Amino acid sequence: MQIKVMIQRGQIKYGDPKPGLNAQQTRDKLMNEVVQFAMNFANDSFQTSLCIQFPAEDISRACIFLGGQFAKTEADWPAVLEISSDIEGFASICVQLLELVSEKKSSDQATFRAMRAELEKLRLANVKSRKTAPPQPSPKRPRLN
Repeated sequence: MQIKVMIQRGQIKYGDPKPGLNAQQTRDKLMNEVVQFAMNFANDSFQTSLCIQFPAEDISRACIFLGGQFAKTEADWPAVLEISSDIEGFASICVQLLELVSEKKSSDQATFRAMRAELEKLRLANVKSRKTAPPQPSPKRPRLN
């Protein structure tokens, strides 16, 4: 999962086009912003217990999602980040990171509310799709003794 590839494929775009930039400059600016925000969230995640709660890939997906939200991008996030089964875990990671960041910085609360609303939308869409999809067998997890 590379941010550069997602942007080149047009899977992640700015919500509002940036005036005065050509297509390449826009992609470069978008990539720099998303990567910088995602890395900031990844660094912040080290101050939490996320690494013992969730796989690293799930944490990185959440960091990219939050980075994209802070960069004010638009994307079909579940498809782009291949979030299919554990939307609840994904939302939990995002909320923990948002709570940490909002405590550390007196950030724009409207942005945090918008991100929580987007997470709720993703969760509701997942619940709705599970109700209409045929039941899937639950994955076997190793037993811990």
